[in-house]
Amino acid sequence: MRARNLAAVLVSALLLIISTTCGSDKSLIPEGDSPDLPRKSAGSAHINLLTKIPYSSARIAVLGDSRDGKTSFEDIVEDIRGMKPRPELVVHLGDMISDPGSGLQWYQFHQETKALAQDFAFYPVVGNHDVDDHSSEETYKKQFPAPANQLYYEVEFKDLLLIFLDSELDSDENEISGAQYDWLERLLAQKGDRFRYRIAFIHRPLFPTANHIGGSLDAHPQERDRLHRLFADRGVNPVFVAHEHIYNRKQVGRVTYVTSGGAGAPQSGGADAFYQFVFVAETDTGLQGYCFSIDGKLKDRFLIK
Repeated sequence: MRARNLAAVLVSALLLIISTTCGSDKSLIPEGDSPDLPRKSAGSAHINLLTKIPYSSARIAVLGDSRDGKTSFEDIVEDIRGMKPRPELVVHLGDMISDPGSGLQWYQFHQETKALAQDFAFYPVVGNHDVDDHSSEETYKKQFPAPANQLYYEVEFKDLLLIFLDSELDSDENEISGAQYDWLERLLAQKGDRFRYRIAFIHRPLFPTANHIGGSLDAHPQERDRLHRLFADRGVNPVFVAHEHIYNRKQVGRVTYVTSGGAGAPQSGGADAFYQFVFVAETDTGLQGYCFSIDGKLKDRFLIK
């Protein structure tokens, strides 16, 4: 078990008792764009995509690494709630809190996401700041209703198969292997062909580009490459990751990897580090993706057919 702050452990325990109730490593952000600063009470950015995305589309908002960045995270929540058309569900790519197992921080997170939970289906991914041992895994599983109370799971949403993976398993950190890999392989073999798109969500990237090189799934290159081949062979595309507090999109073979780790955690620095979220919609032309900064500026767009 990793060492953790004793005070945080005591607070968590007390609260739980009380509540038993692109092929390139470079970012595709245009040069010259500077990181956007958080704003407070500025209201929604009023992002309007109605001319491009009909209400009938399957629509998802994706964000990651909010942690203790309350101001930035709340502004992104306002942006998502004010979009036209609104997403139908929201995915958080992990690192919702800063200290694994902290009951107080989980309580604060649920307060901050109350509006999201009321307006949208909300599906989380386990991050390394959410879980770091068996005890914090158990705490994590108490935070969400089924199926999100599982460490890895799948959701069938219209013509999309959404796959949520856990890169933080107590026995298999930094890799998708063992029982989880076997489950994924069976899922794709049995259900994958029924869906127009198969989309995966993982906290740690397979091919990191910033300050977590060597501390992501690349720490185990054989398992990482096996997972990538499975994605490519079974048509899993795109794959959303976080962990690095940047926005990045890269193509590796037939798979598009999108890093969105800018929902409030401290920024990494550089032109690809800014507060942001991604909006994805299934349309007649393909799966359309848009990256928006915290003030509603369009920073990147992509199309997957």
